[in-house]
Amino acid sequence: MVRPAILSLVLASLLGCAGVSSDSNKNSPPPTSGGGGGGGSSPGQATVISTQAGARIQGVDITVPAPSNGNANAELLGTGDTASNTGSTIRRGATTRVILFGSGLTGSMQVRVSGPPDITVTDVQSIRSTNGTEGIAFNAAVSSDAGLGARSVYLQSGSDITVFAGGLEVVQ
Repeated sequence: MVRPAILSLVLASLLGCAGVSSDSNKNSPPPTSGGGGGGGSSPGQATVISTQAGARIQGVDITVPAPSNGNANAELLGTGDTASNTGSTIRRGATTRVILFGSGLTGSMQVRVSGPPDITVTDVQSIRSTNGTEGIAFNAAVSSDAGLGARSVYLQSGSDITVFAGGLEVVQ
């Protein structure tokens, strides 16, 4: 026969465990730390959270910001007053007017040419094509000993970046 005091103690300990699950991802309370993305981690320390499409994560806020502009797209590049989707050439030792067209391009964008620092970009401004497509124009001063070959032109506005890859080729 089981004594009533022992039975009460066993029942009390079983009831005390009610609601506890071995799956730590279910019904977890929100983290109480001061930030940094997770429970007891230091502020600013990254915490890896694995998920999949349609899954619900409790106790963690995940924010994915929208791009600041979202529509910049360099589609055509050229020199002088003609642009194409295949790009153009620029000569060593020359200063050439480069033009790009595509949605969302403006003269307020930062312009960078890939490769060694032997091409200087100046006089960046907004332009429009004859059919009204937005664009950007700038002067590219190429040093006389610039590396030969294809360069990419990067246009950046805030966190938005578009690139015309390999579209500007430095030739003799």
